[in-house]
Amino acid sequence: MANINIRFDASMNVSQVKSSVKELQNAFNGLKLPQGLSNDINETISKLNKEITNFEAKSSKNLTSMKDVNDITKSYDKILGYFERLRALTKNLKSKNATDLFPDSALNNIKKANAALKE
Repeated sequence: MANINIRFDASMNVSQVKSSVKELQNAFNGLKLPQGLSNDINETISKLNKEITNFEAKSSKNLTSMKDVNDITKSYDKILGYFERLRALTKNLKSKNATDLFPDSALNNIKKANAALKE
């Protein structure tokens, strides 16, 4: 039986995913969220970042067996699961008043800007 090596290059996709996760994290950090929700989001993003690193390490090696392919597939599925978890965690934000999500300093700046426009 012949030995088959497969080279899987996911570096561009992984860098795009990493960039998107960073943008998500920055967006969430700019919101005033309930402590429990904030903790859940931060924990999920942390796990997501670790799994992306794991996926990147696995996908940068030659695939020499079905186990290698299965490991990458499992890692990919975990990444999708973490994105789904983030979506589920933020689903309730749609029902909140947008002003409840901004820090008090941002709200004060908005009020000052509105007052200045009325003058």
